[in-house]
Amino acid sequence: MPARLPGSVSLAVALCLCCAASAPPDDAPVGRTLEWNAQIDAPLAQVWDAFTTEEGIESWMTPLAEVDLRVGGSIQTNYNPQGTIGDETTIVHRILSLEPQRMLSSRVEKAPAGFPHAKVVEQAWGVWYFEPLGVNRTHIRLVSAGWGSGPDWDAAETFFQAGNEWTLNKLKEKFASTAGDAASADATLAIARRLLGGEWIAEREEEDGGTFRVRNVFIDGPDGRSFMVRGWLGGDEGTFEHGQGQIWIEPGRDEVRFQNINEQGHVARGAITSPTADTLEWDWHARSDAGPGQRYRVTMHFTGPDAYTFRLEHLEENGSYRQLIELPFTRVRGMPEEFEKPAPGDKR
Repeated sequence: MPARLPGSVSLAVALCLCCAASAPPDDAPVGRTLEWNAQIDAPLAQVWDAFTTEEGIESWMTPLAEVDLRVGGSIQTNYNPQGTIGDETTIVHRILSLEPQRMLSSRVEKAPAGFPHAKVVEQAWGVWYFEPLGVNRTHIRLVSAGWGSGPDWDAAETFFQAGNEWTLNKLKEKFASTAGDAASADATLAIARRLLGGEWIAEREEEDGGTFRVRNVFIDGPDGRSFMVRGWLGGDEGTFEHGQGQIWIEPGRDEVRFQNINEQGHVARGAITSPTADTLEWDWHARSDAGPGQRYRVTMHFTGPDAYTFRLEHLEENGSYRQLIELPFTRVRGMPEEFEKPAPGDKR
């Protein structure tokens, strides 16, 4: 192993693998494929961000990064801390396809000046697959395709084999310091059980002068390790039942799960984690017969024994989250009359 292995092999990954196609470029032969796998002790969303955001990339891989996360966009990296994005030492990866938090593919469009395997890496392309293994563990699978045969390809393969192993180990190291901090399922459920007792309400004034209202009731389960929730939405005309759900610890796994069905028959499932002692995050996967599924992130941050802030965000096509709503909830013992009034057509 050469003395300068870390710098050289990390460059190798940045060139070909770090931002790895569900479809090859039009002029590329399929050729041979190479594959690497790793299991990372971190939630899927955090691992995805480590590869697809400027802050994430700069936290473990390169000192400089610039990301335009979309099909046809680019991820640019530079290993020279005194350099700038766009100079001759910049590496440009063209994004070929992506599925947020599931798959990302790219091809090197520009290698840095002087890189000995530039002709090889600019012909190959790569696909990163991200698979959640429970709440706090992620499997990464990289397939690098379009590899040819001959001395140049053999030399490049040797270079990248060492580089990918080193870089995936660096990613493991990035999350190793926080892996032990992940809350257990029991700890997460204990935070969630703070929702039991009383009823939670929120309201806000709408632009048309009306009032939007939400009401939630959490009910303890028979085993003390699960509970149910019922929710209502509405306004000045009254409220209607919007959904019912269950929260539990998955048997045999250190994981809190939930499922919910709303009034339109949409089914949502996912995991609940607790990034802090006062916060719950719900990875909300909603499906229906009407079309493709949608993914959301629900964050509940407790600001007191009888108050929390609710934030709903939608996962966009580029992998970022767009905030849809934020509301402060308060626990009440006596329900205000306007929250109990059934809306026309409500089935209660």
